[in-house]
Amino acid sequence: MICFDISLNGERLCIAGKKEATVLTSMLHLLKDKEFGEEVALEVGGMYERASGTAAHPKWIDHLPLKVGDEITIRIVESATADEPMEERIVTPEWKRDEERDYFQSVKAKFESEQKDPES
Repeated sequence: MICFDISLNGERLCIAGKKEATVLTSMLHLLKDKEFGEEVALEVGGMYERASGTAAHPKWIDHLPLKVGDEITIRIVESATADEPMEERIVTPEWKRDEERDYFQSVKAKFESEQKDPES
């Protein structure tokens, strides 16, 4: 299987991959926020469909803070094995419905508050 061999400053962090994976991602992001300042972080995850028909989202690295000078190496490798993810979120229909409901409620509240105060 194809995997990502991830290293930070020459030290291996993980070999991310799953035979069933239809998506494998590695994201390095820079966030600039007036309240929290600047942040650079690494995330490594993926997605696959389980036998039950539900989706699973494994994570090997979740929001690893980085600093100026850090060197991230991502080597694409063929491997018979990979590290187990640190976590795996299962997306059930109930979970998806709850997420959609929460999003709807937050958007609804935003628009209702704008109607009460059209100047904002």
